Amino acid sequence: MLSYLSILLLLIILLILSTLSLTLSFDTLLERTKTKIKSNINNNINRIITNDGNVLLPESNPSYDWDLHKVAFSLLPLSPGRRRKTIFEEIVPGRIWTLDQVQGIVNVNVPVRSVIIKLREGGLLVYNPVAPTKECIDMVTSLEKQYGKVKHIVLGTLGLEHKALAGPFSQYYYNAEVWLQPGQWSFPINLPLIFLGFPLNNKIKEIPINNKDAPWHDDFDHAVLGPLRFKSVGGFGETALFHRDTNTLIVTDTVVKVADQPAKILEEDPRALLYHSRNTATDDVEDTDDARRRGWRRMVLFGLVFFPSGISVSGLFEAFATLTKINPNYKVLGQGAIPVNSSLYPWSWVINEEKSFKALQNGLLVAPILRKLILDREPKRVLEWADKISKWNIKRIIPSHLENNIKSNGKEFREAFNFLEDNKESKARPLPEDLNFLNIISDICTKYGIVAASEIEKK
Repeated sequence: MLSYLSILLLLIILLILSTLSLTLSFDTLLERTKTKIKSNINNNINRIITNDGNVLLPESNPSYDWDLHKVAFSLLPLSPGRRRKTIFEEIVPGRIWTLDQVQGIVNVNVPVRSVIIKLREGGLLVYNPVAPTKECIDMVTSLEKQYGKVKHIVLGTLGLEHKALAGPFSQYYYNAEVWLQPGQWSFPINLPLIFLGFPLNNKIKEIPINNKDAPWHDDFDHAVLGPLRFKSVGGFGETALFHRDTNTLIVTDTVVKVADQPAKILEEDPRALLYHSRNTATDDVEDTDDARRRGWRRMVLFGLVFFPSGISVSGLFEAFATLTKINPNYKVLGQGAIPVNSSLYPWSWVINEEKSFKALQNGLLVAPILRKLILDREPKRVLEWADKISKWNIKRIIPSHLENNIKSNGKEFREAFNFLEDNKESKARPLPEDLNFLNIISDICTKYGIVAASEIEKK
């Protein structure tokens, strides 16, 4: 989901630059281990708000530390900051594992996930690496001791936040081949890969379009989407891998599934969940299952639609005036993530969010920003890609965000893209009222030539 935020931020930056050059005004934008390796998921819920209202901070451990620059590619405060706990999960015994960490912007946090697959001939393939903390590298080392060295590192996306992790991770595996999604770019200028943390060697290659040309063709089928270019700079692209032995489809951003319960990696440090559990800035915060689920629903909505219909935004003066009325203990709920003052909570929830959340849960979901600003610009290419994937014998899907290990199939995958066809719609989709902000951004970006016009709206 951070991918979606970074895409939106890029488009807004481009729009500002375009608008400044055309009209010198941007008022429009101001209106929005063998011993057997086991999963290290802790199913015990640790409450962090004490009876006297103090908020307990998560465990500090040097093995969790890895520092992505505070604002990096987003121009906004990133979370979780230096502390990046990793949750290891075995999906298929002896074959597939995942590593989950937290990544987010302004306290809207989601899981960011790497998938590791054992190859038939021995060795490992890593899809979309996460941050190379000592804990993370130790987990990979444990797998290497049993199943062989990391042979291939695949960056199956153009998303800047994934690239920011893949480069530094690759430094630890100098002998591995690094495969990049076609169409890589950086903003505001294209930089050599060494400036993005990738090792300086001759083992960095572009993912081949033809699966027969890939060194993993005995294990996987793959399909490359894009790049789908923006009219100005940047673009979207994704490579899906299908592991034939386990019937597992691995993707980055194109489809996700929204679960009722918060992701385990978010419950490991639930401060963001509790931050979002309030209806208003001055509400008392209780650490209960209901509060965490409420905060989860709201974070998902912010992460997917950016401006949920259920909120009322406070004026600047009102937001800062309210700071004196907020329990000072709650400041740590936004610590390191909320700009200016971590107690800021500049909106109120005036409409219950459950209806909006449930609309996103009717199956596999294509994120709203992809629906409204990217995939609808080149529907034919996207549908050809989705059609190809739907013919594979899929029984499980592992995306890089939100729910892990989704039981699904090719038919359900294809149905998620129905919105790109005449007189069809996908089952999981946002409510119309939750798309108002993205509709405005789409119209403005089209008007100023940032993106092409939607081919869906032309029909």
